[in-house]
Amino acid sequence: MKLFLKHTAIISALTLIFLTFSGCTAKPAEGSTFAMGSLVTSKIYTKDKEKAAEIIGVINDAVSTADKALSDTNPDSDIYRLNHDGKIFTSEFLINAMMDTVMTCNILERSVDISIGKISSLWGFNTESPSLPDAAEIKKHTENADIEQIFIDEKLKKIEIPDTIALDMGAFGKGIACDLIFDSIKSYGKPVLVSFGGTVFAYGAGPKDGKWTVAIRDPLGDSSSVFAVMSLSPIDPKGAVFVSTSGCYEKNFTQNNVTYHHILDPKTGYPVENNLLGVTVITASGLDADALSTACFVNGYNEETLACLKNFSAEAVFIFKDKTYAYTEGLKDCFTLKENTYSEMK
Repeated sequence: MKLFLKHTAIISALTLIFLTFSGCTAKPAEGSTFAMGSLVTSKIYTKDKEKAAEIIGVINDAVSTADKALSDTNPDSDIYRLNHDGKIFTSEFLINAMMDTVMTCNILERSVDISIGKISSLWGFNTESPSLPDAAEIKKHTENADIEQIFIDEKLKKIEIPDTIALDMGAFGKGIACDLIFDSIKSYGKPVLVSFGGTVFAYGAGPKDGKWTVAIRDPLGDSSSVFAVMSLSPIDPKGAVFVSTSGCYEKNFTQNNVTYHHILDPKTGYPVENNLLGVTVITASGLDADALSTACFVNGYNEETLACLKNFSAEAVFIFKDKTYAYTEGLKDCFTLKENTYSEMK
């Protein structure tokens, strides 16, 4: 078993913006595709056009593989079939991804929990008409949610779940996909940037002094407004950096003068209530970045959350509803505030 230790909006459809670089030696080749309800964009920094086109094809193939395994809305995907049939025989890729995911849910003490699929379906955030569910239904499915009920047979490549639960891969899927993309393109040795919804990764030396400039959206502004930028170096030994954001400001609805957002607390079945607008996590794994951004939002800004980030060798930026912010020590020299209506938390 491969172990990865380790939505959500940052900027518009691309969620994270890698800003224009001065001094670039070549304009990157660009590609795009669509999966898991999100636009996937890629940039390849090489003057070799044929090689760039080949890498873009490899990226799109990896995205397709991940979508067919992990999507809970694609009828052709393994997770979709598992949720409807209760049992699947699947690929080594999904077996490994599921084992890593279940382990991470346990490490994070169910602050993220993929067994809440029936709860998230009640809310309907991925539909055209989300609404407040019946309290009794929320209670029932919250009590039934249990990652220990996910049975994975590594030898037979089989996964089974009871009909009392369904899987929601929203806190993991795009991060796992980015890990697969990284594994697929690293042998080419070309700098690559991929944006997949709320998760982004960059491989190799960035085009500005070897670093990648990443902008975080202002959660209280429009889709093009920038809260801050970070100048990020690839993280050894992978030579890549993964960034993911979870926030309460994109997928939400208002009913009876109350606004509900899509980040659910697995322990209650209701949207998380705290003083956070968004959390951005930076680390060396897509799975970790994706899961940790959700877990940090669910758990809030406190000593336990900071200790968890440290255990995963991750850094993070927290944006609060009172227009203050905080970031971890490792970002001290690479974080620049752009929206001066915010102030650093004292």
